[in-house]
Amino acid sequence: MITTVTMNPAIDKIVEINEMALGKVHRVSGQVETLGGKSINVARILSGLKQETKALCLVGSDNYSVIKHHADADGITLEPVLAPGVTRTNLKITEPDQGYRTTDINEAGLMVSTDKLTEIKSKITGLGIASDYMVFSGSLPKGVEEDFYKKMAIELAEKTKVIVDADGKILKLALEGKPFLIKPNIHEFETALGKTFDSDEDIVTTARDMIRTYGITYILISMGEDGSILVAEDFALKADILKVKVLSTVGAGDSMLAGVIYGLTKHGDMDEVAKMTKALTYGVASSSIAISTQSHMVIEESDLVSTASKVTIKVI
Repeated sequence: MITTVTMNPAIDKIVEINEMALGKVHRVSGQVETLGGKSINVARILSGLKQETKALCLVGSDNYSVIKHHADADGITLEPVLAPGVTRTNLKITEPDQGYRTTDINEAGLMVSTDKLTEIKSKITGLGIASDYMVFSGSLPKGVEEDFYKKMAIELAEKTKVIVDADGKILKLALEGKPFLIKPNIHEFETALGKTFDSDEDIVTTARDMIRTYGITYILISMGEDGSILVAEDFALKADILKVKVLSTVGAGDSMLAGVIYGLTKHGDMDEVAKMTKALTYGVASSSIAISTQSHMVIEESDLVSTASKVTIKVI
């Protein structure tokens, strides 16, 4: 089983607007409303790929029925912790006339009480024992300390493989928990390290140093049009992007992570390089399918396998 943990979920309202300009009145040409949050997006993809998945999340009791409706529509098995208040709504504005450029306007989310945090930690520990992978991703709401992912990774070290997708200080602190895999994009990676990279070789060298320093097994870095790099202590893989028409970048990184996890579950008996190569092809395929649609979606396994066959991977 795979468990995803979303501490700060949202109802994502995705709207299309042409020729957006500040201070002007705009007409919405299309819109979609769905359940969002980075780990929720991972759970949606994995559930659609017929992987046993539970989505543990903190949600507001005042609009839980809306959350449940969206989760049921996408086949997501929720493991909710209800807190007083309303789950936030995030507005995502996409501009078709600007290559589907996306602007995010995100609300802060719920305040988490000490009692609710204790309840969440207890559920995480219990689910961790039954999970092959546990995914922690996204921002943390008020009331949750920035080292939460780190502490959970330490707690779960002997129980499951922990995956973290976060940015800033949350990511930096999470490294100390020795997660199995981290998946920053290149901007998050550079921000966490306080440096910019001039080459793939520089990225690999830095990532490998982090692996040796913190005891991480894999670092997966997505780089937009420049593809993605997966680094282990003894090898590194580079994947090129697939040329598709980009309609939305919302959830692209989450879809990549879901594809990689799917690959790990399906090909765990391969040798390490072959297994991670296969996992990366699924990651690129999943991300490519996601960006070629205008809304969160469930990916069919046959589509993923077919698309993955077109992905080019090389050892670097």
